[in-house]
Amino acid sequence: PKRFWTEKSGLIGYANDSGDDCTRPPYGLMNYAGQPVGAQEYGDLRLDHLGVCYMIPAYRNKLWGFIDGAGQEVIPFRYHGAWNLSQPFQNGKWYGGVNLDGKSWKVDMSGSFVSDKF
Repeated sequence: PKRFWTEKSGLIGYANDSGDDCTRPPYGLMNYAGQPVGAQEYGDLRLDHLGVCYMIPAYRNKLWGFIDGAGQEVIPFRYHGAWNLSQPFQNGKWYGGVNLDGKSWKVDMSGSFVSDKF
């Protein structure tokens, strides 16, 4: 059976039940009807901003990227870290943070470099 956690904005993160600890990866997303949204293949999902945006930092194959609320890859999995900014929208546009080789910068929705200032 599936176990659920972090219900926000119509999406639920879940993991398979594995004994006493039901929060072991792989993780996936599903809607409130219990239908999977995308694949259950992530080592981590950062769902803290789902109430604000559907850009979800996700960890797969030892790298971070971003998926959307449909479970589709939006920014490729090529970073050592990825996160939503505390204020992810500026002038109506979304920006997130990424880290690679010890350097961090702000990216836009296409994953393009915007700034090294947060």
